[in-house]
Amino acid sequence: MPVIVGLPSGQGVFLACEDATPIVAMEAPLFEGEAGLDLWPQKRPRLATAAQRLRVLLLDAPIGFQPGWGMSWVSETCALSLPDDTAPAVLTKLAEAGVEAVGASFRTRDMEADETPVADRLASSVVVIRLDPDLGLQALDDIAAALRSAVAG
Repeated sequence: MPVIVGLPSGQGVFLACEDATPIVAMEAPLFEGEAGLDLWPQKRPRLATAAQRLRVLLLDAPIGFQPGWGMSWVSETCALSLPDDTAPAVLTKLAEAGVEAVGASFRTRDMEADETPVADRLASSVVVIRLDPDLGLQALDDIAAALRSAVAG
Protein backbone atom coordinates (compact mmCIF):
# COMPACT_ATOMS: atom_id res chain seq x y z
CA MET A 1 0.00 0.00 0.00
CA PRO A 2 1.57 3.32 -1.00
CA VAL A 3 2.04 5.86 1.77
CA ILE A 4 1.44 9.50 0.91
CA VAL A 5 2.96 12.22 3.09
CA GLY A 6 1.99 15.83 2.35
CA LEU A 7 4.74 18.42 2.37
CA PRO A 8 4.15 21.43 4.61
CA SER A 9 4.77 23.83 1.74
CA GLY A 10 1.68 22.56 -0.04
CA GLN A 11 3.81 21.99 -3.11
CA GLY A 12 3.29 18.25 -3.30
CA VAL A 13 3.52 14.96 -1.54
CA PHE A 14 6.13 12.36 -0.75
CA LEU A 15 5.07 8.91 -1.94
CA ALA A 16 6.65 5.74 -0.55
CA CYS A 17 5.93 2.17 -1.54
CA GLU A 18 7.74 -1.17 -1.28
CA ASP A 19 7.04 -1.82 -4.97
CA ALA A 20 8.86 0.89 -6.94
CA THR A 21 6.96 0.17 -10.17
CA PRO A 22 4.10 2.64 -9.63
CA ILE A 23 6.44 5.32 -8.28
CA VAL A 24 8.86 5.03 -11.18
CA ALA A 25 5.92 5.23 -13.60
CA MET A 26 4.70 8.55 -12.19
CA GLU A 27 5.52 11.78 -13.95
CA ALA A 28 5.70 14.41 -11.21
CA PRO A 29 7.97 17.35 -10.41
CA LEU A 30 10.57 16.87 -7.73
CA PHE A 31 10.38 18.82 -4.47
CA GLU A 32 13.26 21.20 -4.02
CA GLY A 33 14.17 23.39 -1.07
CA GLU A 34 12.29 24.25 2.10
CA ALA A 35 9.71 26.68 0.71
CA GLY A 36 6.87 27.13 3.11
CA LEU A 37 8.52 25.66 6.20
CA ASP A 38 8.83 29.09 7.82
CA LEU A 39 5.05 29.59 7.58
CA TRP A 40 4.17 26.09 8.84
CA PRO A 41 3.78 27.03 12.54
CA GLN A 42 1.07 29.57 11.61
CA LYS A 43 -0.57 27.39 8.95
CA ARG A 44 -0.69 24.11 10.88
CA PRO A 45 -3.39 25.02 13.46
CA ARG A 46 -5.70 26.40 10.75
CA LEU A 47 -5.13 23.34 8.60
CA ALA A 48 -5.77 20.99 11.53
CA THR A 49 -9.04 22.78 12.29
CA ALA A 50 -10.20 22.52 8.67
CA ALA A 51 -9.20 18.84 8.50
CA GLN A 52 -11.03 18.01 11.75
CA ARG A 53 -14.15 19.82 10.56
CA LEU A 54 -14.11 17.91 7.25
CA ARG A 55 -13.75 14.60 9.12
CA VAL A 56 -16.75 15.49 11.31
CA LEU A 57 -18.84 16.52 8.29
CA LEU A 58 -18.16 13.12 6.71
CA LEU A 59 -18.51 10.92 9.80
CA ASP A 60 -21.40 8.88 8.42
CA ALA A 61 -20.22 8.85 4.78
CA PRO A 62 -18.50 5.79 3.25
CA ILE A 63 -15.27 7.76 2.93
CA GLY A 64 -12.07 6.89 4.77
CA PHE A 65 -9.25 9.20 5.73
CA GLN A 66 -5.61 8.38 6.19
CA PRO A 67 -5.17 7.14 9.77
CA GLY A 68 -4.66 10.07 12.11
CA TRP A 69 -4.95 12.77 9.41
CA GLY A 70 -6.35 15.90 10.98
CA MET A 71 -6.04 14.42 14.44
CA SER A 72 -2.43 13.45 15.23
CA TRP A 73 -0.86 14.85 12.06
CA VAL A 74 -1.93 17.09 9.20
CA SER A 75 -0.98 18.08 5.68
CA GLU A 76 -2.58 20.06 2.88
CA THR A 77 -3.14 16.82 1.00
CA CYS A 78 -5.07 13.76 2.06
CA ALA A 79 -5.77 10.48 0.32
CA LEU A 80 -9.45 9.55 0.66
CA SER A 81 -10.55 5.91 0.50
CA LEU A 82 -13.79 5.60 -1.43
CA PRO A 83 -16.20 2.81 -2.30
CA ASP A 84 -14.89 0.78 -5.27
CA ASP A 85 -15.24 2.35 -8.71
CA THR A 86 -16.39 5.75 -7.42
CA ALA A 87 -13.13 7.69 -7.86
CA PRO A 88 -13.97 8.96 -11.38
CA ALA A 89 -17.36 10.30 -10.23
CA VAL A 90 -15.79 11.85 -7.14
CA LEU A 91 -13.14 13.59 -9.25
CA THR A 92 -15.84 14.99 -11.52
CA LYS A 93 -17.97 16.29 -8.62
CA LEU A 94 -14.96 17.81 -6.87
CA ALA A 95 -13.84 19.53 -10.08
CA GLU A 96 -17.35 20.96 -10.50
CA ALA A 97 -17.12 22.25 -6.92
CA GLY A 98 -13.70 23.82 -7.59
CA VAL A 99 -11.82 21.46 -5.26
CA GLU A 100 -8.28 20.45 -6.18
CA ALA A 101 -8.14 16.67 -6.42
CA VAL A 102 -6.24 14.01 -8.33
CA GLY A 103 -6.82 10.33 -8.90
CA ALA A 104 -4.40 7.63 -7.88
CA SER A 105 -3.50 6.32 -11.33
CA PHE A 106 -0.12 4.64 -11.70
CA ARG A 107 -0.38 2.80 -15.01
CA THR A 108 1.57 3.99 -18.02
CA ARG A 109 0.78 3.14 -21.64
CA ASP A 110 3.18 0.18 -21.70
CA MET A 111 1.70 -1.52 -18.61
CA GLU A 112 -0.92 -4.22 -19.01
CA ALA A 113 -3.94 -4.21 -16.68
CA ASP A 114 -3.03 -7.55 -15.11
CA GLU A 115 0.43 -6.22 -14.22
CA THR A 116 -0.96 -3.60 -11.84
CA PRO A 117 -4.04 -4.99 -10.06
CA VAL A 118 -3.37 -3.13 -6.81
CA ALA A 119 -2.72 0.15 -8.61
CA ASP A 120 -5.89 -0.35 -10.66
CA ARG A 121 -7.94 -0.94 -7.50
CA LEU A 122 -6.43 2.15 -5.89
CA ALA A 123 -7.17 4.21 -9.01
CA SER A 124 -10.84 3.26 -8.74
CA SER A 125 -11.15 3.91 -5.02
CA VAL A 126 -8.64 6.58 -3.94
CA VAL A 127 -8.69 10.33 -4.54
CA VAL A 128 -6.18 12.80 -3.16
CA ILE A 129 -7.56 16.21 -2.22
CA ARG A 130 -5.84 19.47 -1.37
CA LEU A 131 -7.31 21.24 1.63
CA ASP A 132 -6.92 25.01 1.96
CA PRO A 133 -6.26 25.88 5.62
CA ASP A 134 -8.37 29.03 5.31
CA LEU A 135 -11.60 27.34 4.20
CA GLY A 136 -14.67 28.37 6.17
CA LEU A 137 -17.49 26.13 7.33
CA GLN A 138 -19.60 26.74 4.21
CA ALA A 139 -16.75 25.79 1.87
CA LEU A 140 -16.02 22.64 3.89
CA ASP A 141 -19.72 21.80 3.86
CA ASP A 142 -19.72 22.22 0.06
CA ILE A 143 -16.77 19.81 -0.25
CA ALA A 144 -18.51 17.29 2.00
CA ALA A 145 -21.72 17.61 -0.02
CA ALA A 146 -19.85 17.04 -3.29
CA LEU A 147 -18.16 13.95 -1.83
CA ARG A 148 -21.43 12.56 -0.44
CA SER A 149 -23.22 13.16 -3.73
CA ALA A 150 -20.51 11.42 -5.76
CA VAL A 151 -20.29 8.28 -3.60
CA ALA A 152 -24.08 8.02 -3.33
CA GLY A 153 -24.34 7.47 -7.07
